[in-house]
Amino acid sequence: MKTPILIENIIYWNHKFHIYIGLFLLLFILFFSFSGLLLNHSQWKFASFWKERKETGIITPLTIPVNPDSTSLIQDIMKQLILSGEISNVKLTPESINFMVVKPGTSQDIHLDLKSGISVRKEMVFNWWGK
Repeated sequence: MKTPILIENIIYWNHKFHIYIGLFLLLFILFFSFSGLLLNHSQWKFASFWKERKETGIITPLTIPVNPDSTSLIQDIMKQLILSGEISNVKLTPESINFMVVKPGTSQDIHLDLKSGISVRKEMVFNWWGK
């Protein structure tokens, strides 16, 4: 008499298992279909964040500290320009310093001429899709 209860119990848990596994796999199918739509329809208005970016160029005179190391020089430049974000692509030469400051939605490329103290900043601002 124990077998019918055991069989009913197995059928019950098998049914639950298949429902939850199916829901779990449905999540991946939805992700795959959504990413396929975005990759194959890049001409849609909301997905064209690169074409709709706004670029500006700003020239600013800065004061350069005497005998700084690279880290303190970059931090001082960022304080003077009132910038925040992640620093990358640092290139130091005896005449200039180039680096990029990135945060979600904006990218700023900074070039500083160490002889003249002139900073040229190129800023790109993206729409909400490019963030």
